[in-house]
Amino acid sequence: MIRLLSNKELDSARWDALLAASPQGHYGAYSFFLDEVAPGWSALVLGDYEAVMPLVTRSKYGFDYICIPFFINQLGVFTALQRVSVELVNAFLQAIPKRYKFVELGLNASNRVGLKDFVMQERKCQYIDLTADYKTIAAHYSSNLQRNLRKAEKQQLLLNNQCTPLEVVTLFKDSRGEALGHFTEKEYVLLESVMLVLQKADMGFVRQCRNTDNELLAAAFFAHSNGRITYVKGGATAKGREAGAMHMIMDSVLREFAGKATTFDFDGSSVPSVERFNRNFTEQEYVFVTAKRNALPWWVRWMKS
Repeated sequence: MIRLLSNKELDSARWDALLAASPQGHYGAYSFFLDEVAPGWSALVLGDYEAVMPLVTRSKYGFDYICIPFFINQLGVFTALQRVSVELVNAFLQAIPKRYKFVELGLNASNRVGLKDFVMQERKCQYIDLTADYKTIAAHYSSNLQRNLRKAEKQQLLLNNQCTPLEVVTLFKDSRGEALGHFTEKEYVLLESVMLVLQKADMGFVRQCRNTDNELLAAAFFAHSNGRITYVKGGATAKGREAGAMHMIMDSVLREFAGKATTFDFDGSSVPSVERFNRNFTEQEYVFVTAKRNALPWWVRWMKS
């Protein structure tokens, strides 16, 4: 039986144990991360924590709804099984109480849905198979990336892990925030908080790149869980972009974890320039879906539009 449990009713130790054992496990689904990014989250739980699905609930205009939380676009159903059946995902979606008039869920790549009352939208993510050795990975680099790495090496750029999440967030904000346009100051603060939470859990690390004058050129934050290295956020100064500093950071992480993890995940993006950057490293990609059900009254839909 699938039960809806409130945050207070959930056994966080058993929840995190399942996530740790899950082939679909994602850093954003651990209880401590959800507590930070979506306080008061609830969940659907099958049996004795055999399978789970976190839910982030909100209320607006007097209606309860379920939304995709900030910075986590792939949740859905998690199990200890290698394969998640369509029937199991359908069962979880059907178990969502009807009082939630609007539902939008980002499902992980192992989840597929076969319900007509949910509208599906596919999204693509670039990734790299880290079970290969570094030489094999680098053989797929674009000629542009190879030039940038040679340029960075010639300038004797320096890499280390001594920067703070705040420095990463500030650089991201200054270099990318205005172009993206949809981040508020509160969300930048939250971004730093979730990075700190991941570091505390030993599931996150930083990398920075400086020149020989000790100028900060680029910095990035990565999550590390369930054998997967995920690029979270980063940024580069104008001088850093010219020097190929972010390319050098990414290459150093791939070199470090080749053969030691299973996957490097760029975490996808609908921004064309970001996808182009990712494709310098790989042509490999996977697909995940967002599932949406809208049972709001017509007048609320009109207000939202």
